[in-house]
Amino acid sequence: MRPWVPRTLVLTVVYGIAETLFVALRSWSPDLLSLWSVLLLLVVVAVVIGWVGAEIVLDRRPPEWTWFITALATAPAAGLLSWILLALFVDDTGVADLQAALVGRASFTALLILAAVFIGSRLGWLSMRRHGEGADDPMLDADDDEVARQAGLERSGASAGDDRAAAAARA
Repeated sequence: MRPWVPRTLVLTVVYGIAETLFVALRSWSPDLLSLWSVLLLLVVVAVVIGWVGAEIVLDRRPPEWTWFITALATAPAAGLLSWILLALFVDDTGVADLQAALVGRASFTALLILAAVFIGSRLGWLSMRRHGEGADDPMLDADDDEVARQAGLERSGASAGDDRAAAAARA
């Protein structure tokens, strides 16, 4: 099974149900619209951030394009699922609303997933660097060479004094 398939299935269910809940809660309690928006947005983003961060920390990173393909596949699938759930349980959603679900809500879902993947990736790498690992972080700058060197030294058991002594001997 391709690595993007389980991610797509899980996120389709999570995002489809969240979109349906948002519409249902909006019609049930319109005065709390901003609360429902923020709450559901945080929940669905936290799922992706936690998943990506855990993959980085546990060193189980998928192939490069996995999360991009996941976002592109999840977006219309979640829109379709929310359209079906809305038609069945919430209101008289008709075929005219299908285009909005597959295009409008889907594009927002794809961008939301990709933004959460970026945030989760950064938090995962920052967590590893904080614990002296993560020297292979793809976003290390040239200024971070010292951080990478220190992470490599701590892993090999050498001290910073040994590194300075070796640099002095070379000079």
